[in-house]
Amino acid sequence: MKLDKRVRGVMRPAAVLLLAPARYPALLPAPARLSALTQTAARYPALLPAPARLSALTQTAARYPALLPAPARLSALTQTVARLPALLLVILLATTGLSLRAQTYSYREYTSDDGLPQTQSTSVVQDSRGYLWIPTRNGLARFDGYTFNSYLRKDGLPSNLITSVIEDRGGIIWAITANGVARFNGANFESYPIPDSFRVKQLDRVAIGRDTNSFFLSALIDNDNQIILLFENGRYTDFASRHPLLRGTSFSVAAANQRDSLLYLIDKNNEAFAYEKGQLKPLNKSDVYEIDIVDGQVRYRYMSDALFPTIEPFYWESGNLAMYYEDREGTIWAGTETSIYRLMSQAFVTYDRENGLPEETWAVVADPLGGIWTGSVEGELRYFDGEKFRGKNEYQALFGHPVAFFRGSTTLSNGEIWFSTVEGVLIWDGRRFRLPDLSPDPYQVCIIYEDPVDKSIFVGTDRGLFHIRDGRVTIHEEMSWYGYGIVESVARDHEGHYWLAGHYGVVYFDGKNFIPFRSSPAPAEMVWGVVCDHMGNIWSAGSDGLYICDPNEPVFDRALPEEVNLPASVIRDLGNHRLIIGRMMDICIIDLDKYYSGQPDYYSITGRSQGFPGNDCQDNGIIKDKEGRWWILTSDKLIRFDPDKISRNTYPPMNHITKVELQDEETPWKTALEASLFYDTTSFLRVRGRQNRIRISYTGISTRNPEGVRYRYRMAGFNDNWSEKTAERSVVYTNLPPGEYTFEVQAINADGVLSEDPDKLEVSVVPTFIQSKVAIALMALIALGLIVFLSFQIRKAVLERRVITARIQAEAYRLQLNSVIKQFDPHFTFNAVTSVGSLIMKGEKEKAYNYFIKLSNLLRSIIADSNALLKPLEEELEFVTRYCELQKLRFGNRFEYRINVAPDVNLKSPVPKMIIQSFAENAIKHGLENKKERGILEISIMNLEGGVEVKIRDNGIGRAAAAKMRTHGTGTGLKNISGIVDTLNKVNREKITFNLTDLYDNGKASGTEVTVFLPYNYSLNLPADLL
Repeated sequence: MKLDKRVRGVMRPAAVLLLAPARYPALLPAPARLSALTQTAARYPALLPAPARLSALTQTAARYPALLPAPARLSALTQTVARLPALLLVILLATTGLSLRAQTYSYREYTSDDGLPQTQSTSVVQDSRGYLWIPTRNGLARFDGYTFNSYLRKDGLPSNLITSVIEDRGGIIWAITANGVARFNGANFESYPIPDSFRVKQLDRVAIGRDTNSFFLSALIDNDNQIILLFENGRYTDFASRHPLLRGTSFSVAAANQRDSLLYLIDKNNEAFAYEKGQLKPLNKSDVYEIDIVDGQVRYRYMSDALFPTIEPFYWESGNLAMYYEDREGTIWAGTETSIYRLMSQAFVTYDRENGLPEETWAVVADPLGGIWTGSVEGELRYFDGEKFRGKNEYQALFGHPVAFFRGSTTLSNGEIWFSTVEGVLIWDGRRFRLPDLSPDPYQVCIIYEDPVDKSIFVGTDRGLFHIRDGRVTIHEEMSWYGYGIVESVARDHEGHYWLAGHYGVVYFDGKNFIPFRSSPAPAEMVWGVVCDHMGNIWSAGSDGLYICDPNEPVFDRALPEEVNLPASVIRDLGNHRLIIGRMMDICIIDLDKYYSGQPDYYSITGRSQGFPGNDCQDNGIIKDKEGRWWILTSDKLIRFDPDKISRNTYPPMNHITKVELQDEETPWKTALEASLFYDTTSFLRVRGRQNRIRISYTGISTRNPEGVRYRYRMAGFNDNWSEKTAERSVVYTNLPPGEYTFEVQAINADGVLSEDPDKLEVSVVPTFIQSKVAIALMALIALGLIVFLSFQIRKAVLERRVITARIQAEAYRLQLNSVIKQFDPHFTFNAVTSVGSLIMKGEKEKAYNYFIKLSNLLRSIIADSNALLKPLEEELEFVTRYCELQKLRFGNRFEYRINVAPDVNLKSPVPKMIIQSFAENAIKHGLENKKERGILEISIMNLEGGVEVKIRDNGIGRAAAAKMRTHGTGTGLKNISGIVDTLNKVNREKITFNLTDLYDNGKASGTEVTVFLPYNYSLNLPADLL
């Protein structure tokens, strides 16, 4: 049998109350203790459990016939019994360990609003796949921890009244209903109703036989009698009719040993029997309620046994406990008349307003006697002794009114309790309250800390840090609003120095000097807690999250990954090299041994889904009491916390593909696979291309924290990489190409444990006609035709581009030729030759020779570069220098030139040939040649963003005077340069620009200035063969 052997589905409490007198007959009056209960059961049959509603009472009456009353005394007994339920309830609670106090463990409640068909259930069963099956009085629910699937008569059940669910040795799920059994086919049920000839009122207990699909069933005929039915191969037979020793008896099936043919039975008197091979043997076991066979071992459960294990405290607001079950992960499920619950954690016990915890409780401190003190903003001071909160407001006589209690109270080593209030420190010495004389001015207290070594006391206030040593008070005003911030927490390091957490970050205090930490990534503001660990390192918790600092290298670093390093309000040393951090919606526990050894799982976060019931942990709101128990104060609860009951869930989740749906362009989603996936009889999907939109749904079962389950998946053959972790429980694939694929999914529980094996689905995508070989060949021919057509069009476009390029080339050659012609300016050449002749006539042969050599070199460079429109800037400047040297020989002392080049200028940058020389020649020819005084030509080159700026400046006669003297010439040189620049600008993103400015000195022309911008990486973007 594959059902979890720990299942303990039991009757509801109301029925237990009716059966309690059978266990405790002394509680009933002497005349007749059971008849009133019999009448009550007759009036309220729904109170009795499914297993033979009245049989237990009749069995008990048979065991104690002397207890039955005389008819005349029945009414009096009825009145007496009417007063018994309260007493019986007390006895029930005493035997089960349940408590009606409002403190409770954390649990998740499930009702019909969550998908349950009905909330009255007496059992929960977990099958071998991990699914939970919940039979109710109005349908059956299957639950994966996240979603309920409900099944009713319309889904194939013989009746909506479900008594139990079993899984046979073949893994098949069977529902036992009032009117017959039903087999789950993966999607719904196949019904096997009991024939009317058996006159069965209701099926009760069930035991699985040796063969698959073979069951022994207890069937109620009336209130006093029942028969045993054998169900096998889809048919019912009266088992007693084939076994003479069982005829005329009224046995209830208890269990069947699958290793042999032994059948265990219980009679009306709760005596146990074994039936084997025609032999009925008493087992000498009395008062038996239930028999289980676990791993071949027979276990008896007696009427006097407690119904449920002790879970203290365990309180359900909506009713008394009716069902208890522990699943494979150790998760406890319980039920009442109105709800089903999942126990989320036994680490937290909650006390709230219903227990007497005041609203807006901000202060919590442990008492040396074992109690807990709490104080509220409204001035309510209460003492909790473990049972109830009691008011302790005698302190108000000291103030004359209630005072608001603040966070940061503490218990000193001498047993005194120092409370932090908005009007100073309040002390309880175990007998009375008193006020210490710490300051003549009123002050608000935020933290009280006792040095564990020298027993001096620090009090953080809005007026500064009070340090009380040997009865003397020193006030450090630096630690106030106007200094380094009010202190909220204090820690002593291993060197005896102090670390102060406050409103402006962390401050180091060596007893004399305060040193604040301000450099990033240190927390800059609102640090609420600070501790020193066993390694001597300092941990801080605040609005920026959790940080750690090594005092030897005083730099704060983040102590948690950024994505989980949320604001924290309190931090405490939990002991055993652990820290606890209280945050807004959870607590975080740091394992320091793992942290210092570099293990990635050094932290664990416990939030709502793991059972932490709090909301907004209060500053300094985690304390340890005398018994070593931890208490956490949140905005609306006081929580008792047992850290040893928080453990990592090492059970791998059980993952299943639950449904596969297909969709095409015109239809909604249609289910392709569902029923076969449950039993894994088919894990193969075949789709055609037109249906190539697939949605695959899946689930992962981890009952400890269902909301924390994550998934990863892949479609091997399409993308072999696993997806990122996701909470989504389905994935859609669109337009998978034809081929064979394997979809795999794995679940990951909330503690990062991966399922042992992925669930798999084989997917075959069959090509459509368009994807077939014939269609592909046809499309290839069409594509070939398109290629030929496009090739023709491309060739045509290329030819047209070549025509345009040829025109550009011709224009370039024309400009190039004009540039060469311009460079052999006859006037320039004539003047140069005349100058040489003049020097010869004067007898200055050496000077004439040098002039002729320079002129020859200049003409040679012009001829050598006649095929290029662009040249490096450094070559252009060399050409300009040679030209200016010739002019200097020509004009003598009447001409001077300067060329200034900034050091960061890129001299390799290409520029149009003779662009600088043309402007220089223009300045000499029209501005300096007719100037009587000394003429100066200045060329400046500097680097700008993206290019070079060239300025050609002269102190000549100006353009207006030159025009009057008709010295402007034909303008051929500038026209050639403009033409070259215009052509090049057409094929370059960045443009060459130049601007000519007339210069004046006191209103008189004093020369000209030309500004030229030459971009870097300038080029002529023509094909190489055309340049």
